[in-house]
Amino acid sequence: MNLEAIHADYSANKEKYTDLLKKNNIPNDITTPKSLTELKVPKEEGNVTVYRAKARLREIGMCLPPGYRIHNNSVYLDIGCGDGLLTKEIAYGLRCYETHGVDLDNFSGAPIKCVLKNFKLVSQEAFQLPYKDGTFDLITVFQVLHHAKSPATVIREAVRVLKKGGILILREHDGIKEVHRLIDFEHLLYEKFDLNKYIGNYLPAKEWDQLIGLKPLGGTPVKGPTRYYTKAYIK
Repeated sequence: MNLEAIHADYSANKEKYTDLLKKNNIPNDITTPKSLTELKVPKEEGNVTVYRAKARLREIGMCLPPGYRIHNNSVYLDIGCGDGLLTKEIAYGLRCYETHGVDLDNFSGAPIKCVLKNFKLVSQEAFQLPYKDGTFDLITVFQVLHHAKSPATVIREAVRVLKKGGILILREHDGIKEVHRLIDFEHLLYEKFDLNKYIGNYLPAKEWDQLIGLKPLGGTPVKGPTRYYTKAYIK
């Protein structure tokens, strides 16, 4: 991540950053590239995981055709599950029969403590999911692909382990060039990571579609300054 480039973009296009700064009560007077690393959003009170899970479940519902339901004997995989708390809530909301989670073994540099019984670490360098072809009925990839060293490899593995007729749900940025620095800026606010190891592969929505190569079922509108959206595909 190039702090100088982010600061230069911020200085030249402050109006582009206004909504994100206002939302998080951050003054619009960032003076130096170094000061970017000191920006932190205050920790939210209450059960944030439950709130986020409800939001994800609403988005999933918007992506599926009217009357379509994910069956309650589904075997579910969340790629990039982190501590698994959000995954567990989503699985409960969808009534999934069995839930699995994977995450990268060196993304943040700190060990991942995951609540999921079926949790595995996967190498960023040689990304390969430890499952047989066609294992899962449902796979979610929430805000993960842009952090992958090879998004195409992650997608290829996800499609491989998805059953015929299975659903893949993506949450990503419509990463047009104009918002690349703004997405970096948002990550500085919300996430803790090693700046030297940070990966930001931002692609436009059309290119994500091309990489996935599955039939789209539906999706949410693009929202917010960083142009995030959710979309479902069927194999």
